[in-house]
Amino acid sequence: MPEKHVIKHSATVQITNTISLLQRKAWNILLANAYDRLPKQDFFEVDIHELIEVLQFGKTNNEYLKESLKALMQSVVEWDVINKSGDKAWKASVLLANVEISGNTLIYSYSPMLKKMLYHPETYAKISLAMQNRFSSKYALALYELCVDFFIAKFGRGETPWIEIEDYKKLLAVEKDNYYSEFKNLNRYIIKEPVKEINEKSDLFIEVEYQRQSRKVFAIKFKISPNQNNNKLLDKLKRVEEATKQAELPLEQENNHINVKNMLEEYGLTRVQIKEIMDKHDIKYILEILDFVEIKIRADKIENISAFTYKALKEDYRPKKSLKEKLLADSKKIKAEMEIKAIEHEKLKNEADKDYSTYREKMVDDYLNSLDPADRQKIMDVFVNSLSGITKEFYYKDGLKSIIIKKALIVFMGDNYLKNSLQTFDDYFEKWLNEHAG
Repeated sequence: MPEKHVIKHSATVQITNTISLLQRKAWNILLANAYDRLPKQDFFEVDIHELIEVLQFGKTNNEYLKESLKALMQSVVEWDVINKSGDKAWKASVLLANVEISGNTLIYSYSPMLKKMLYHPETYAKISLAMQNRFSSKYALALYELCVDFFIAKFGRGETPWIEIEDYKKLLAVEKDNYYSEFKNLNRYIIKEPVKEINEKSDLFIEVEYQRQSRKVFAIKFKISPNQNNNKLLDKLKRVEEATKQAELPLEQENNHINVKNMLEEYGLTRVQIKEIMDKHDIKYILEILDFVEIKIRADKIENISAFTYKALKEDYRPKKSLKEKLLADSKKIKAEMEIKAIEHEKLKNEADKDYSTYREKMVDDYLNSLDPADRQKIMDVFVNSLSGITKEFYYKDGLKSIIIKKALIVFMGDNYLKNSLQTFDDYFEKWLNEHAG
């Protein structure tokens, strides 16, 4: 089957992000299902099992689905938050107006005003359904949607307008969270981490710029270009997904803090509760409790999922193990400890890699600065001639101020002029470990 896309009016891409990652994905999928019939119908239908399959989410309990749908009905969204379309009118609506579950069929509708705004063929953005399922953070998905909108509007590359910090917090729905009133927290978790996830997992590459007033960051903008390292990412992801389709939670397959944090959010825990649990318990314990909660959900044994999950995590609701299970657990523990060591080693490599990048950049700068201007210009001419397409456009627009161009120059110099003087990463890492031991 050809890849599906959800088409959204450019203004609605900028909805305030008051819903969870799973709920946002579900709404996008419901819109994709209804889009062609928006002008002709008031109510739309979708098979619940197909919805769950496209979501790649292993929950089949109707009560859990109902909770997510009610959340969409209670979420008020605003469009033209940053006035991209030029329309000075302020408009707001709920994400879903009505829902009904009849057998295995979900019937739903939009408010007349929102339905009219959603169906606007002249101004739209295509959000890949395969792409949205790769994000583990709802903030990354929301930022990705915003950047896709401006990327398409500029026909191949583009940038957002300057977005004041308070408007950005509103777009990402953290304006009421005091934790993000301090810019360093906002910058780390709501700007840099989503940008990093988008650059690693999507077909876009984003660079963030900051505008300051009196030394304080006042606004930000995002420069958007095709991701040179992921231009065939969707094809790769589709092949992997077809080969590894499972009915379990996709986030359970990755044992790391970021995904577990998002899982706890999906179970309805607050930010304070999540921090309390993750500070007190290790990942293995949390996943075991969530496995137990999942069994109870499937058996329709829980009325309040978030309250039950929080209590289960605090009071250790794990079933008691038999001797055989304890022996198996011990073997798993040994394996887990080995995996943790491997993870720690990988973290050290990542830290060393940052220092290695700084080292390579300094070597290149020192070498170029040691040359007389004529020889240095000859090398730069050869470098520019080696560029092509949009990369060359970046060079003529921003020169070495562009991160992409700076990295390209370092690779070029390492391959052509500094082969014998630059240390390999393995050699650098070995020395780095000795210096940072203990």
